Amino acid sequence: MFTIKHLTPHGNEALYTATNLQFCPVEGTHTDMPVGFAKDPLGVLYYRSPGDSVVKPLEQIDNGQIYVMNEAGSTVAHYDLGGWVQST
Repeated sequence: MFTIKHLTPHGNEALYTATNLQFCPVEGTHTDMPVGFAKDPLGVLYYRSPGDSVVKPLEQIDNGQIYVMNEAGSTVAHYDLGGWVQST
């Protein structure tokens, strides 16, 4: 069992419990963002929550800072997924 701590680019914080997870690096820029903002995702973290059916699509996080902790509370992974930034 893992705990995922998600810090969004806007400063929000969320905790999720996961039975398994997978990080996939990606490239590219989304063009459907509001004018004046750009989003360059550096990857996507996919995870499954306890009790989720194996046929249910995996949950995903594609922005902000991600910390993954094991059952002992030790951080076992950290991902910087990028996020909303002011365009210049």
